[in-house]
Parts: sequence; structure tokens; C-alpha cells
Amino acid sequence: MKPLDAPNINYLWTTLMIEELVRNGVMHFVVSPGSRSTPLTLAVAEHPLANHTIHYDERGAAFYALGMAKVTGNPVALVCTSGSAVANYLPAVVEASQSNVPLLLLTADRPPELLNCGANQAIDQQRIFGDYTRWYTELPCPTEDIDPAFVLTTMDQAVHRSRHPHIGPVHVNCHFREPLAPKKVAYEAKGLERLEKWAEDEWPYSTDSREGQPTFMGVRDEVLELIFNAKRGLLVIGPSTSGVDTLDAGLTALQLGWPIWVDVAGKIYNKFDGDYAESEHFDVLLKSEEYQEAIQPDVVLHLGGPLVSKRALEYFDSIRPTYVHLTTWPEQLDAMHYVTHFIRAASINSFLICEPGDNDLEDEIQDSSAADSNNDEFPTPDPKWSALNECISQVLDTHCAQDTLSEISVARHITQACPEGGLLYLGNSMPVRDVDMFGDPNCKAAQVLANRGASGIDGNIASALGAAQCAECTTLLLGDLATLHDLNSLALARDLDAPFILVVINNDGGGIFSFLPVAEQTPHFESHFGTPHGMNFEHAAAQFGLDYVRPETMCAFRDAYAAASTTPGATLIEVCTDRAANKTEHEQVQQAMIEAAEQFLKENK
Repeated sequence: MKPLDAPNINYLWTTLMIEELVRNGVMHFVVSPGSRSTPLTLAVAEHPLANHTIHYDERGAAFYALGMAKVTGNPVALVCTSGSAVANYLPAVVEASQSNVPLLLLTADRPPELLNCGANQAIDQQRIFGDYTRWYTELPCPTEDIDPAFVLTTMDQAVHRSRHPHIGPVHVNCHFREPLAPKKVAYEAKGLERLEKWAEDEWPYSTDSREGQPTFMGVRDEVLELIFNAKRGLLVIGPSTSGVDTLDAGLTALQLGWPIWVDVAGKIYNKFDGDYAESEHFDVLLKSEEYQEAIQPDVVLHLGGPLVSKRALEYFDSIRPTYVHLTTWPEQLDAMHYVTHFIRAASINSFLICEPGDNDLEDEIQDSSAADSNNDEFPTPDPKWSALNECISQVLDTHCAQDTLSEISVARHITQACPEGGLLYLGNSMPVRDVDMFGDPNCKAAQVLANRGASGIDGNIASALGAAQCAECTTLLLGDLATLHDLNSLALARDLDAPFILVVINNDGGGIFSFLPVAEQTPHFESHFGTPHGMNFEHAAAQFGLDYVRPETMCAFRDAYAAASTTPGATLIEVCTDRAANKTEHEQVQQAMIEAAEQFLKENK
């Protein structure tokens, strides 16, 4: 329907809402069916440019929107009915808030006269998500007495608040009275004629301007001085909220020539060519005192978001270097309180490269290099780290060459066989850690993603499927409990055209708990932490129309993964392992890596 040609006042407001959101670049809506949200749902359905996905489970719908917004960088809108449907958005809202992902929550609500009186499906939805939203507002029941331009400016503000100054979720709670169906009821909305010009063009009704990029010149000069006076520097690259920042991080890595730690969700694969001094598998190697002494920095430059590795945080806490954290994330990302210089910038590039006419980091380094007899364009990375990487890779490749199916071998093979330019999504608990510790850093995936804001196991399938809408091929590595937690989101995979490979590590329970002290300290471990479930996923795959494979060997897994990578639609590959054997294998492989590293470092002092 046209924005100003609606059957009743409810539909006038909702068509204005959806039209203005589309004009602001919100192009995808994830809708869960419901009665109170009917005006919103039909406004989405009838808009010619509003792409939309239907999912009956609001929790899965929200994580699906999260995954899509994480990849595109644009807000994705959610539509649901009133009551507990709204509450089911909370886990994804928490994740979006803590990982800076833009979402727009359009929740339908009862009119005021049906609240706090025992009416069916009525709960208190005001600020239900607390401080996890960047902005909250209420839309009253549509009425002729309110200028409809109010609806447009509210949508403009909602999109702006999801993007600036702090990217994240925004909640718009929308009250509706009957009629909820598109029944024709005459109305004369106040000021409607003033929107005729708006209806004829394609631009938002109002726009918000953002302040120019910060220069932080005084702080920047101090940081540059610290960098150039460093006796032994370390560059840390964490997750980025944009591909641009990832590229800038790669440029900085090339310029500095320092050893680099790259987080599993901050990989710069295919982003920037150059000779890096990346120190791979640092999480495992930090168990070695030899490695700790060899890498020990006096200055750390950390670009981007937080690291997965807890060992790295503990290491920095123990040595307390000068620590510069440059990020686009506005939160204080310093759980161990060791950061000495925390800098928030519009982008990494805006801080490292000054205004025209000023010296930037590249100029400074080139000036420094000019004095060197070699006169290289950039400092030469220490070849020791590349040689150490090769040494450790040989240990891992030798172990994984065996035909025994294991969690370590699967994680490493996926990073080696992931299709070039594809998307790799990692589930929380063990999958993200296994790839961080044992994965091949030469992975050809265009992006490696994980829900590390709140690090929950909820909604991982939906998140990956949302991200998959923007990828030619997607691999999701997930544990069994995380799969069970979000099983009904497999319904979203039925219409996929591109390959989507869900690799489920089924070790019959919570594998990560076997690595915690509680595993050795209570007789209740297996029943209360291990939580064996005794299920497999063959029938779940059949129920949702997914291809299913259960390989028994690594050779069979490699064949299954290769086939799934070129098969349109979704394939579930179930890898069954033993939790006790997995823990033993982790200990043995890590020890072999440590021994190889220590021997290498002793020989190359």
C-alpha cells in the first residue's frame, strides 16, 4: 500500500514507519507471527523493497537478525507481538549490545487500558531490555490528533541511535488498539497534507549529522612516541566492527614490523597483502615460560575488540606493559585493568592517519626507515616468528594427519578447507577456542565470526544463518548443547540456495567443563555439568530437510565437508567424540606444541 493511502489509522502509522526505515537503509525485517503486531507485519509484507524473513521463534529470529546485521553492518529490524514474545528477544539483545551490533526492535503492545488489569498476553514491556538498548521510546496508540510526521522523525531517530554514537540495539514499543486487521475505517490525520512532498520523493523526512572524526592530536602524539621508543613491541589485533578497520589493522601490522597476535575473530585473511610477523597459536604457547620471555613486550598496541584468549589477558596482567588499546568500541574493554592508554576513535584509520598536511604513522615509520642503511619501506619483521609458526604447524599437521576423528583435527581441517571467500562462524565454548588454539591461520575465509559479546551458546544457529544470507558459502562449527539450544532455528535453513555446512561436535554434553577444576572436585560433575543427553542429530536434520552425514574417520569427514561445500542448501555433519578422550588429546597436543616451541627458542636465542 502507498504510505498515505492506508485503510485505517493503524496502517497509516505502520506504513509510514516501514517506509521511513527503508529510506534510512533498513532493508531487512525478521518477523515472528502474532496478532497484536498485525499492522506492522502487513506493512512489511506489502512494502516492495522490504526484504523479510519469517521465523515463529522470537529468540531464534533475534539471533538471525543479529547474524545478518553483524555481516552487513546495517540495522536489521525485528517485528513481534506483545507479551512473552518480546521477552524472548533478550538474549540476542544482550549479545548485540555487548558486541556493538545494530538492531531495531519493533514490538507490538496492548493499549494502556489493557495493561495492569489482567488482560491476556499483556506484560510490562517498558524498558524491558534495561540498559542493553542504546535508546528506548514508546509509540502511543495511533490517533488522528498526533501529527504523523512524529512517526517519521521517531524512525529517523531510532536508526540514528542504532548507529551513533554507540552502535547497538534500539527498542521502539508500539501500542495498538483494534482494528488490527486492515479493515477500512475513515480517518482524518492531523497534518497529513504536509507529508505529500515526502511521499513523492525517496529521502528520509529528517537526517542526523555526526561530528567529524576525532583527531586526538595530543594523545596521538604521545602514543606515537611510545611506539617509536618501544624496545620490544607487540601488536594485538582483535575483532573489528568493520572491514575498513580490519584493513587498517593489516596496514599497521605491515608498517610496524612487530610480532602480532591476531584473535580468532579478528583474522585479516584476504584483507591485506604483506609479510607479517604473526605469532600463531599464542594462546597455547603462552603455557611456555620460554615463549613468554621471548615475546615479552614493553609496549602493546591493541587494535579492535577483546580477545578470546583468557591466557593472554592473564599474561598481560602479570607483566604490565605500556598498553595502548585503540578501538571503535566505546566500552571499557579492560577486564584485568592493565590498559594504560584506552583510546576510542571513529575508526582505527582516523586515529593513526591525521588530517591532510599532518604526519601520519606511515610517514613517521618511513622517515625512521630512511635513516636505516637498508632504507626499506617498512621495518623487516623478525623471521624467528615465521620459523616458529612453521615448527608448530608441523606438530599440528603431523597429529592431524592421523585418520582418527577428533575435535582438534576437525577444527584444523575446517580452517584449511573452508572455501576461499566463504564465511566461518564459530560457536562458543570449545569450537571458538579450538580454532583459536589449533586452527590454520592461513584460512581462506573472508570473515571469521563469533558471538563473543556475551559469549552465550544461545542463538548460534540463527546468527550464522542470518550471516549466511550475505555469503556464498558458510560453515558453522558448533557443539551439541549449543545445537540443542537453538534447534528450531534450523527451520530458517530450508530455503538456502548457497552451501551451509553445520558441523556439530557431539561429545554428549558440556565438553568445556571437563577442562575446569570442578571436573576433579565433585561427585556431581557428570550429572550437573557434563549433562549427558544421549541424543544424536540425524532425525533433527531429517525433520528440517537438511542433508545429513555422520563420518567415522577423518578421511570420511574431509570427503563429507568437501561435498557439502559445493552442494546448495544446508548439510549437517555430525562428529561424535568422547569427552574424556578429547581432554586427554588436548593435553597431549598442547604439550607437544610447547615442547617444540621451547626447543626452537633455545636453539634460536
